[in-house]
Amino acid sequence: MSLRAPFLASLGLVDVVSFDIFDTAIVRKIEHPIDVFYQLEASAAGLGAGPLGSIPAISPGFAKSRIEAEVRARRVSWESCRHHEVTLSEIYGQLAESLDLGPDLIQQLMGLELDLELAHATRNHRIAELYDLCLDQGKSVGFVSDIYHDRDLIASLLAKVGYRDYGFLVVSSESRATKASGLLYARLLREWRIEPSRWLHVGDNLLSDVGKAKKAGLRALHYPKCLDQLGKHSILASRLIGRQADQYPAADLLPKSHLRGLIAARCFASLPAASQPLARESSTDLKSMNGCFWYDWGYQHAGPLVLGFSSWILRQIREAGLDRIYFLSRDGYFVKQVFEQLINHAGNSAATIESRYLYASRRSLNLATIETVAGTDLDFLVSGTSRLSVADYLSRIDISAADVLRPIQQAGFADAKTMVENGAQFRQLRSLFIALSPLLLKRATGEFNLLVEYFRQEGLMDHSHAAIVDIGWHGSLQLSLVRLLKRIGSETRLSGYYLGTFPPALKHIRQGLSLHSYLCDLGLPKENYLAIRQCVEIYEWFFSAPHGTVCGFRRQGSSVIPILELQEIDHERWQTASLAQQGAMRFVDDYLACQLPGFVPVMSPQLANHMLRGFLEHPTHHEALNFGNLKHAEGFGRVVVPRFIAKPEFSRRNPGRYLQMAKSYRNSFWRNGYLKRIGLLSAVNLARVTRHKLHNVWS
Repeated sequence: MSLRAPFLASLGLVDVVSFDIFDTAIVRKIEHPIDVFYQLEASAAGLGAGPLGSIPAISPGFAKSRIEAEVRARRVSWESCRHHEVTLSEIYGQLAESLDLGPDLIQQLMGLELDLELAHATRNHRIAELYDLCLDQGKSVGFVSDIYHDRDLIASLLAKVGYRDYGFLVVSSESRATKASGLLYARLLREWRIEPSRWLHVGDNLLSDVGKAKKAGLRALHYPKCLDQLGKHSILASRLIGRQADQYPAADLLPKSHLRGLIAARCFASLPAASQPLARESSTDLKSMNGCFWYDWGYQHAGPLVLGFSSWILRQIREAGLDRIYFLSRDGYFVKQVFEQLINHAGNSAATIESRYLYASRRSLNLATIETVAGTDLDFLVSGTSRLSVADYLSRIDISAADVLRPIQQAGFADAKTMVENGAQFRQLRSLFIALSPLLLKRATGEFNLLVEYFRQEGLMDHSHAAIVDIGWHGSLQLSLVRLLKRIGSETRLSGYYLGTFPPALKHIRQGLSLHSYLCDLGLPKENYLAIRQCVEIYEWFFSAPHGTVCGFRRQGSSVIPILELQEIDHERWQTASLAQQGAMRFVDDYLACQLPGFVPVMSPQLANHMLRGFLEHPTHHEALNFGNLKHAEGFGRVVVPRFIAKPEFSRRNPGRYLQMAKSYRNSFWRNGYLKRIGLLSAVNLARVTRHKLHNVWS
């Protein structure tokens, strides 16, 4: 909601302008003020033997005791002195009595609460614009707040978020009169000797900031708090609040409060998107507003997911007692950045964990594992879902069709351009690879030797037990790594930590692989599995990297480096994914900034994936257009086949468009996005829609 027009209309009529502080000039990055007390309690449990864990007062039930202490303090203050406001010291005095605490502990607890208040405070840029406008016009401007904190703390909060040069600061804890009672306005009018109509007050509370101010004769404007604006936002509200609270564990109440508080502040307390600078040069090819679309989408939808995933990895690594973790390219690129941010936040408790980036791909690992051209190795050589030619299949493993024309013809193909489409042709393709066994095995041996050097260079064989991280699904890269290490003779054991694994990964577990998953484990819980399956490709798009796929390795001086193939589609994907990652990292930074040092946040998989799932199920038309126009590439090595994620590929003018549309729908990676683009609800069963009905929809 914009206050600019009514504010400007009033500004020329007044001499004094005051702003409320909390939920107006300053926004807390949390849903409810009392959640700070629950955060203090949760932080102690999360830190264990750390500085908070040594405070016996912070135990289950502390937050409730803190709330009750404030109620008692207010009652005592009114009954004994007829004061409308209390101080933080009076509240903690009551807490000391109820919990039997000494003065040193009370001071420590108060200090921690104040630390959290400072951590949560962020500038409301929408209000700050009005504040700066008052200063430019020479108005007497300041802040008036009903709050139990003392004046010095409030001044610190204002300075922290950038409010300076104000003429006055009035807090009810100092005067003991409140806006809510109306007495504070009356007292200030007497002291300032100002005509009420020459004073404009802006605040979020309809009673104390508007009703009581107008009753005292002031001009007043209502500023709806960010969370109220969020609740009226049809899309964000449905994604943040849409499901029943009992679907999430009690431990998620606090993370959910942070999630809503952060997104509300980002959406309704930040500058309009068009005025926000984009952080990377790669975004300059995009329009500013569209660039901000990807950034904001990443903040709201992907930020919670990558934070929850990375903090889960850290907890798992700690529990397993591991001190080295390898993030596999390319899906591990961004996860590694977030993980290292968590390590820095965790401090000494995670200082011994070393993270590395390991270049790997299906092509580079699987080819090196081939010892006989048969069984699963032969299956890998002919694998894929895209329509490829014989030359394409050979090119994936760096064999030029021009060098093996005779074996191609002997296998039954007319030439290398023949497309492999049916069972008979795939049998011919298998025969071709078997005929090329000597060449294949020689190439595989050379790549195996380079991988041995690369693994040794990266310290992969120095540990008895190491962790690897990847986006997951089937765990095939881990299987290839294990096979290679076994062939080398290394005793290094690998445990895999994944965003999710699907049911086919069970066969790898039966082969002895250690797989751990965050969102879904072998497809369970089904709710999370089905959420991912709505569009696996969008999850993979987000975890993109700025480099191409690994097509092998080569020596460069004394080192072994990857051979990277950067396709045009990789550049296109990175343009948007990098912006989304920037937004997600900003969410992570904001989330960690409002935590006590050393505390690693915990977020359930359901909550971490909540926003992204809502987006996949019910996208807006604008989202369906932007994401539907992204391309996903199938294949590996140097041969990939790009397809749009959800872009209708048919002509509406064509009388036979129904069949074209049905085929396009089946080939779409994201069917809900596809249906949104053509104006049909996601529940529509296209097979039952007649051509006549479709004609009426499109006419």
